[in-house]
Amino acid sequence: MSYLPILDDDDSLETKIRTMHQEDPSILSRRDMFGGTCLHSVASTSNLSVVRFLVEEVKLDIEATTSIGDTALMVAAAEKQLEVVQYLVESKANLEATNSSGCTPVIIAAYWDCCDVVRFLTECRANASATSRLNENALHYAAAENRLNTVRYLINETAIDPNTCDSKGRNPLERAREAGHEKVYECLLQHQQRSTWMALERDLAKVKMLYDGILEAIGLTKYTPVVQSEEYGDADGEFNDELRVMQEAAAGNMHLLFPPAEGGLQQRTMLDRLDQPPFRDA
Repeated sequence: MSYLPILDDDDSLETKIRTMHQEDPSILSRRDMFGGTCLHSVASTSNLSVVRFLVEEVKLDIEATTSIGDTALMVAAAEKQLEVVQYLVESKANLEATNSSGCTPVIIAAYWDCCDVVRFLTECRANASATSRLNENALHYAAAENRLNTVRYLINETAIDPNTCDSKGRNPLERAREAGHEKVYECLLQHQQRSTWMALERDLAKVKMLYDGILEAIGLTKYTPVVQSEEYGDADGEFNDELRVMQEAAAGNMHLLFPPAEGGLQQRTMLDRLDQPPFRDA
């Protein structure tokens, strides 16, 4: 049987469903040609009152799956039926259920560019980073299908890793490039560049904290750093660029030469441990 003709009927859907249930209480529990129940079919529509009736009065299984493993929540997510999704989640539908492809409701919503549904599900603590059997997360699907709004939401508002690679070793940026989706590609590339700079700033901040700690340990509050780097040879390569000082320090190949203290020039490797002072006369 199929419930699709019911949905296309000119009569009121709710009236039709209630009449069917009164005539044969078991009929709405029967599976259609796709392995789904009446709840799957109605979840694809905006008729929330019928969904409520099927769940609360007919007591249809909210976790029943179709022949490909889709739950009613997945169907509603794919059809952008936010109110139905909200109701099913309130009714304790499984946010992390997977179909035969290993896709969760979040992945399915991302694939079909249902950004509002993706937002709602992730705000309900659905795992945005869940992956399918091909190790593709929601961002892979959104990038490959040119879902720009969903891509922006995922990278800016969730903890999803944009560098996750699928079973073929491709990250979402590469998926967008392969598919020729220029705007999605640019969006992901800019995010990648921002993330790289933010990581560099964090690393430099850590080095600067260590840098300041060294100065405090030897009683200096003002300094003019003089740098001798392996990359630039001997003392002829000295310079006063503080950013470069920290970059060289992070690379572990730099010594800081501080101004003379009581007649002796002290030097210290940036990454030396403070509990084992290596100060020595130059």
